[in-house]
Amino acid sequence: MKQILFLAIAFFAISVTSSCDKSDNETNAFVYDGDWSGTMTGGDRGQISFTVETDGTLSGNGFSSQSQSSFNLTGTVNSSGQLDVTSSNSNNSFIGTLTASAGSGTWTDQGAQLTGNWTATKD
Repeated sequence: MKQILFLAIAFFAISVTSSCDKSDNETNAFVYDGDWSGTMTGGDRGQISFTVETDGTLSGNGFSSQSQSSFNLTGTVNSSGQLDVTSSNSNNSFIGTLTASAGSGTWTDQGAQLTGNWTATKD
């Protein structure tokens, strides 16, 4: 009887510890991690590429056809895929949503008073 009780307690303990999940940010941000590339359209056109790390941090770069210049991107992606990014020109921002394989949203250049859309796919 003691052996059965011991086995039942051991099984319960193993079940409970194996069902413990990592924090939402760790498990869900992993879905978005990797390299992404895409385009921006609207008041300006260009290319964007960025990397999402497993902790949700984002870094990358873009190229503006209008100004013929490159810019850096930094930001975050939360566990729901919401993206919030600024560029090296602090007047520029990108917001939107990522899924496991694609993303889209809007961008704004407050300095030049331009807006548009962006799309990206996971490489």
